[in-house]
Amino acid sequence: MILNLKSEDDGELTSSGNTLKRWKESILNHFDNGITNGFTEGRNTKIRMLKRVSFALRNLEVYWRKMLLGFVPSRSCFHTI
Repeated sequence: MILNLKSEDDGELTSSGNTLKRWKESILNHFDNGITNGFTEGRNTKIRMLKRVSFALRNLEVYWRKMLLGFVPSRSCFHTI
C-alpha cells in the first residue's frame, strides 16, 4: 500500500505514503503492544480548554489553582457527601 501511494502522481497521496513509511514502526508497535499516547493527548486537550476558559484571569496564582483543580478526580471533590 505504501509503495502504491508513493508512486501516485497526486501530491497528497504521495505525502500520505511518505508519512506512513516514516511512522511504520510506531504504527506497527501499537498493534503489538496496544500502547497509545491517548492519555497524554487528553491531558493536553484539557489544559488547552482550561487555558481558553481562564483567558480573562490576570492572576497567575488563580490560573495555576484552576489548572490543578481541573485534574482532581471528581469523586474526591465530594468526599463529605
